[in-house]
Amino acid sequence: MVDQILREVLDRRSQEIVEICEREHLELYKLFSETLENMREHMPEHLYHKTGLLEDLFLHSNIQLIKTAHKLGYQDAQSLKQWNDHLDSTAI
Repeated sequence: MVDQILREVLDRRSQEIVEICEREHLELYKLFSETLENMREHMPEHLYHKTGLLEDLFLHSNIQLIKTAHKLGYQDAQSLKQWNDHLDSTAI
């Protein structure tokens, strides 16, 4: 039960972090999108769907990267807290 609640809280926070990163890196996405559009202008129509696939991969990869970084950061914080608690309990 506690694990499920914690997982839901982390998932919500991960989504918030994804949205923050998307806003902060909007210019990078715009540049990527403009580059794809430029490529479309110089390629045969039958390859257009490939640029859509590239865009999907770019977005999905970034989302997964953000979520993994958040999860690892949380785990690191938990480890540091445990280590600090251990040091406090063994202090003279």
